[in-house]
Amino acid sequence: MHKNRLIAACGFAGFPVAELFKGIWGVQDFKNFDQTGFHELSRLCIHPDYQKTKGLASWFVSRCLKRLKAEYASKKQRCKAVLSYADDDKHSGVVYAACNFKYYGLSAPKYNIWIPCPKENGGKYLPEGKRPGREETHWKQMSRGWREHLQNGGLKVPRGRKHRFLIVWDRGLSKNIRWPEQKWVNNKAGQTIDTHPSFK
Repeated sequence: MHKNRLIAACGFAGFPVAELFKGIWGVQDFKNFDQTGFHELSRLCIHPDYQKTKGLASWFVSRCLKRLKAEYASKKQRCKAVLSYADDDKHSGVVYAACNFKYYGLSAPKYNIWIPCPKENGGKYLPEGKRPGREETHWKQMSRGWREHLQNGGLKVPRGRKHRFLIVWDRGLSKNIRWPEQKWVNNKAGQTIDTHPSFK
């Protein structure tokens, strides 16, 4: 809040899929693994009027992380780790780098299957770069039966990849991370890091 106006929101959820525990720490038995204290920073939103305020995003996220840890401490528990992603199409994760998250590279390539579909039937426009050599302009994304759709003229369209950021406060867990840590590089023009913002 700023001057009784809501200007930013940060949402934390549990890890979206249990397989992340296997990928990051090698956990095989998800059912008997205590997932308390593991979170994904699933949403970060700042009002357009304040998005150009230098350092506001990192200032805000860092304080949200402190509050999250404090809420666990008040219950005599520990917040163990927070995971966050940045879509490579638009972001490089400058906010998370400024908040001392460690960088673990891009997520694995994934694809969606699209089939030709007129606009009036719910088809969405696909730009030329995503439909090379195809004249149809409108397509519909299919979530099931992808092999059959691909055999019947469907199109395999790559999803946007995501930069992976992780901050771990549990020392035991921090020593056993299987993802290879990488050097973070800001590859999006116009983004800057301000680790000591003046916004108050």
